Amino acid sequence: MLHTKAQYDAAMQRLDDLLNAIGEDEAHPLLEELEPLSDQIMQYEETHFPVPVSIGAVDTLAALLAERDVAGQRDPAQTAIAVSVCTTLEDCIAKADNKTAWESAVVLAEMFNVAPTVFLPQGFEQEKEVV
Repeated sequence: MLHTKAQYDAAMQRLDDLLNAIGEDEAHPLLEELEPLSDQIMQYEETHFPVPVSIGAVDTLAALLAERDVAGQRDPAQTAIAVSVCTTLEDCIAKADNKTAWESAVVLAEMFNVAPTVFLPQGFEQEKEVV
């Protein structure tokens, strides 16, 4: 078990060394050391570097728009449409209107070439259509 940053750094270095030594050799004798070390690293990371559950559609959109600003690719008309769709998405999530929320996320995803799920809360359930 890793308890300190120094232990974590040493484990990461060992993991890197193991991966370099093992390469593509699926029968390498050091493979047996790889899984337990990886598990320890993952446990440390889950405790010390938790992943945020969701930053929300508005914050996701803001980050994507900022990326476009930096790249000089931001289109004011598209930005206005994206903000409008994002507002609809947030309202639908609040009202548990999953079908419309999903459709809004798909529109945003297509605009920014990302997966629709980046705009949706973790655990979002897309409403299934009844046939």
